[in-house]
Amino acid sequence: MAALAALPAALAARIPSTDNAFSAAKIIGGEATKLGEFPYILSLEDEWGPACGAVLLNADTVVTAANCIDWMEDPQLYVRAGSLETMSGGVTANVSAFFLHPNWNDTPVDNDIAVMKLSSPIAESPVIGYARLPPFGSDPSEGTILSVAGWGSLDPYEMQHPDALMRVDVPVVGRAKCQAQLSEFLDLIVTESMFCAGFDEGGQDACWGDSGGPIVDGSGTLVGLVSWGHLCAVPLAPGVYTRIGNLIDFIELYL
Repeated sequence: MAALAALPAALAARIPSTDNAFSAAKIIGGEATKLGEFPYILSLEDEWGPACGAVLLNADTVVTAANCIDWMEDPQLYVRAGSLETMSGGVTANVSAFFLHPNWNDTPVDNDIAVMKLSSPIAESPVIGYARLPPFGSDPSEGTILSVAGWGSLDPYEMQHPDALMRVDVPVVGRAKCQAQLSEFLDLIVTESMFCAGFDEGGQDACWGDSGGPIVDGSGTLVGLVSWGHLCAVPLAPGVYTRIGNLIDFIELYL
């Protein structure tokens, strides 16, 4: 995963890695989910194990974070739907093609989104469903409580994989406040294609291994994808998410 080498060690592009600075980690301070609670969440996997989260938009279209796959030249990836576990249960489909946002940039992490097409369709069922996209230009309001889910580690410093899918609820942090807080740690810009969420006191957050997974509002609308942050669950360091409402035009190219 050489693409991560240029990133500062304190910057957690939230994907697994063999480098200790980017140890695979998961939802922190959350709780286990029930089957069907996030019917659109997918585990993005390859022959070595789970790689990232992803979101099912229709029978053959998936979105994930660009940072999950931009380093792959010929990815042998598949997705798993309808299971609370990675690497077992549910139904799977191979990824036949993927498309990075044309303005994706890994330093700073911006426009962090990719669309993937599946080689076989995944049908809806009692525990599998398709995510609802927000209107173009929509932007989560400061203070709104959103829910994020994933299979990342329960500890920011160790590979503690949960037994099942986890979730955590976090409030949206305004861009100006988020920028000021993260500037204490990182020389990176919070752009209009991002939004932030987290508690000032820390303790609850997405983390490495959760990249590409969904963050949704109270109606279940997909408002973002897990993208990056300063370490995980650190006080005064909100998590940063890809803002779906600012990137609808790119997604609609492949629906």
